[in-house]
Formats: sequence, C-alpha cells, structure tokens
Amino acid sequence: MKPSQRILWLVEHLLHQLVTQCSRCYTALNVYTVRTCRNSLCSLALVILLAVGGCSPETDNVCPDPKLAAPIGQVIQYHNANANRIPRLWSYAKVALTFREKPSDLGVTWGSTSPLAETNARVFLTKQDEPQAPPNLILQIKEAGQEVGRVGISTHDNVYYMWLNLGEKRQVLYGQLDLAGCPTAGDIPIDPTQLPAALGIMPLSPDRTFQTYSTDPCAYVMGVTDRQPVTGRLLLKRDMYLDRRADVIRNKKGTLKDPRANWDVVDADGRGLRYRPPRLMLTDIYAPDGRLVLTARTSDYKPVELADVKDSGETPPVIPTDIHLTWHETGSEMHIGLSGMTTADKLVPEAYYFWDRLPAALRPLARRIDAPFGPARKKPTNQQ
Repeated sequence: MKPSQRILWLVEHLLHQLVTQCSRCYTALNVYTVRTCRNSLCSLALVILLAVGGCSPETDNVCPDPKLAAPIGQVIQYHNANANRIPRLWSYAKVALTFREKPSDLGVTWGSTSPLAETNARVFLTKQDEPQAPPNLILQIKEAGQEVGRVGISTHDNVYYMWLNLGEKRQVLYGQLDLAGCPTAGDIPIDPTQLPAALGIMPLSPDRTFQTYSTDPCAYVMGVTDRQPVTGRLLLKRDMYLDRRADVIRNKKGTLKDPRANWDVVDADGRGLRYRPPRLMLTDIYAPDGRLVLTARTSDYKPVELADVKDSGETPPVIPTDIHLTWHETGSEMHIGLSGMTTADKLVPEAYYFWDRLPAALRPLARRIDAPFGPARKKPTNQQ
C-alpha cells in the first residue's frame, strides 16, 4: 500500500470510529445539535464530515414528518401526567447570575454552577388546588451561608417579587399577583411568574393550548394562551418546545435494532419509529405586546424523590436539572443547576410570605411596579 493510500485509509478509519462513537451528534447535523454537543471528538468529526461531504449513514433517531406526529391530546396527557405528580418541590440549587443593562455589555456575574462550586441557592414551590393557579415559589439565593436575595410568589400576600442585597446592588421590586402582565405593569429583572413554566412542572390546559411543529429543534410547539388582567384580551403567553424526535427501531432494510421493541409509526422510508418522551426542551415567553422577553433552555432530566404524597407510580416523575434563562432585552442570564429534588413537605406556609420575610433594612426600598391599578394587599401592621 502506497504511503498516500495508507494515510487516506487511516483518515477514513478515524472518521468511522468518531462517527460510531458520536452517532447522536451526527444525526441531525443542525445548529441545535452542534450547539448542544459537548464532546470535543464529536465536534471534530462533525467539522471534518461537513467539510468533506459524503453520504449520511443510518441514524439512530430522526425528526418525523409532522403528519406522523402524536396528537395534541396525547402530548398534553404525557406532560400533565408527569407534572401533576409533583404537588410541591424542594431542591438544592447552584445559581450563576449575569446582570447586564443591554445585550452588548460584558455584565457582572455572581455565583457559579461549576461542579466544584458549593450550592448557593434553594428552590421551594408549592402548587395550589387550582391546576392553572400560580404556585407559591421561592428561589432563595445565599452567599457565605447568608440569604442575599429572593425571587418569589406569595399567594398569601398576593404579590410576586424580587429582592437582592448583593453589595451595591440593593433592590426590592414587587407587583400585585392578580395584575401580573397588566398593560402598564413595569418589569422585574427576574420575573418569578415566568419560572414555574420554565421548570416544566405546571400542567397544560387543553382549552388554552394549541399545537404546531418545529424542525430545529425537532419539537411539538405548544402555544399557551391566557386572558390579560384588566383588558381581558386573549394573549399568547409562551411557546413550549417539547421533544418530537423518534428513535429508529426498524431500519429501511427491515432490520430490528431491538427484537423486543415495538414502534409507534412507520415513516415513508419504511422505518419503524418510536416516539421519545415529549419532555420540555425550550420555552419562549412573550410580553403582552408580543415581544420575546425570555428564553429558557431545559435539559438533563432527573427523577424527583416522592415523599409526603400518595403516589403508586412505578417510576418517579422527572424534571430538568439544567436550566438556562436569557432575557433578550437586557442580555441578562441565569443558569440554575438543581439537585436533591424531593416532594417532601419541609416548609411551613408562612415561609412563602413576602412582607414578613423581607429584611427590615430593605423595606424602605420596596417599589411597586403596577401602582396605577390600585393598592395591593395591606402590609402587616408590624411591618409598617
């Protein structure tokens, strides 16, 4: 074999090995897949393969034709079956915040989600009896063991709020919960009413949800609508992208990859496809005027320990533990990594109160963002 032929053979052999090890990354060859692939060898293989071209091998998963997609009722049923098994959530968290005034700013970053970093936050959530009602929520931020911030919802005080006490950044913003999203409400940099949807644990209402499709990423796009406070206008609140990919169980040649497996549909190429669980991948949240204000990317699903609940399911429910939030107008970002998730009833209801739990030194800074629409619930007399 000539030296040039030997080199060519070695390159082809290397490419074959790389593609074999990285088939999931090679599958779609689209922007979303390349962006989420973290394997450096896989990225190298993609770059080389895209440069030299060539025929694509049989893939392990595909994005089916929308004509073969699961109906909206089936997708909602799967999502709600998982969400409804989580009546509350208690979780450790690592949080990294990057504050910016505009997207081009370098910003100021606080916290870390590095594997070596210590947990610097907690997440507490308790749902109400009405499935579509906003839950009680606290994202508690700590530094050196001391609480330095909260983002939350208090149904007792009828407010949603954010307060921070991070060095020179001292701020308290709140709004009346039943007026959230009203026409003249101001903005809260980290809006707590957006977080439950980003976690993917709030059920969908069939009456308020419509379904379309996306190919990049390959997803069911669930449009969620609601009435705007004060005006009563029907608005698109958010688009939720749920995984629509399917695994190839029987290939074009009729070969079964797993003799024990069944498939859900057969595509135009004769492949037997089995849908993946339609888990939340991405959420776009909109302002009342239609502007895209927040994108939340969710991944790395892990089980939630079931405690203090009546549940006979064979497997536990799951939630995303890797959550990236990006606010488009400012470019601010928040990365949340969850761990130790449980439904254990560890909090007393009073823990969700806003006024009673707001540090005394910050009370003079409290600013309401929707004051034109009338007074919020009165502060406790001992907090005046």
